[in-house]
Amino acid sequence: MFVKNFRCTRRGLRLRSVPAIFVALILISVAATTASAQVPTNPPGVEIECGDDPLIDVHPQRYEPAVVQCTITNPSSFEETVSLESEWDGVEVTMTMSEDELTIAAGEEETIDLTFAKSSSNSKLTSDLSWDYEIEAKVMQVQGIPWDNFGANASTTGDVRIAEYGMVELVIDRGMKTVEANTNFNLSFYMENKGNANDMITVSVANTGELEAAGFSFPQTSFVKEDVMVNGQSSVRQIDFRTPSGLEDDLEITVVLEASSGNDDLADIDRVTINLLVEPESTSVGGVDISLSSVSTNDLIMYGYIGGAFLLFIFLLLIITRIGKRRRQKAELFYDVEDEEDVSYQTETIVEDEFDEFDEFDDMFSDISDDDLEAGFADL
Repeated sequence: MFVKNFRCTRRGLRLRSVPAIFVALILISVAATTASAQVPTNPPGVEIECGDDPLIDVHPQRYEPAVVQCTITNPSSFEETVSLESEWDGVEVTMTMSEDELTIAAGEEETIDLTFAKSSSNSKLTSDLSWDYEIEAKVMQVQGIPWDNFGANASTTGDVRIAEYGMVELVIDRGMKTVEANTNFNLSFYMENKGNANDMITVSVANTGELEAAGFSFPQTSFVKEDVMVNGQSSVRQIDFRTPSGLEDDLEITVVLEASSGNDDLADIDRVTINLLVEPESTSVGGVDISLSSVSTNDLIMYGYIGGAFLLFIFLLLIITRIGKRRRQKAELFYDVEDEEDVSYQTETIVEDEFDEFDEFDDMFSDISDDDLEAGFADL
């Protein structure tokens, strides 16, 4: 009897508790729904991120302002109005923002552009210049309601630098060079760095293949390098050449030199062309050059004048000698041979006088008569 009543009691409790549990579950569900509606999952806030730090290419021939994109994100569940402020202390370069205020829907993002441009007051900027910038994003309104007192903001920083660029100039005498075959010669030059950074400048012979095919060689190397300071110039450098041997005729050929920047692959190459005239080797005897190719027309005329004058001098000297002998012979015929002492005295005096006259060239030609000249030429 007791057992039967207990079973009935338990069954009654089960039947009466089912509605209560059901009601409790409904109340808990409603409470959870109400709480969820009152407290949003994502509160007001803002995020900002910008691209890589910019390098500004200020090369005079390819300059363009640098542009960086920044993304502003609204991670909240509400529409937000976000203000943007920048901090920038650059003078040589200016920074501008494409927008200073944005309205961003819940969970969405917007982008703005930061533009960095060279100031108009600067014509050349060196690569050692750099500046820092900061962009701050701040939530001003949430669903149209001011949000000033809640401090939802974010910021980002970056660095702006000037890119290196190269600009080189090769300074060399560009006139034609005349050289001899089978000899060494060199081309001297220096390099100017007109870029905006120290630069390892290379000068090389661009047409080495053509020159080597013509018989040229390079005793050292066909190029030189030097680190040249910005706005400076190198020391005087040279490239050595050896001309071909065995030439029978003149050879005309060009040497092409190129100067290039080590900093900037886009920099223009300064190219210089030198015209060469290679003459055949000279022929020499005892170290004296006797080849006609080495003697100019003016030299030949000068040598002809010198040789002719020398022959004329020898010819006149022979005539004067002959005339002197004939005059001495005539003088001896007029002497009185009766007195030997007088003859001896007169002969010695006359001979001495004759030699004195021969030594004095100013009186020598005045004493020569036409008969003497005819006699002299007859003896020759």
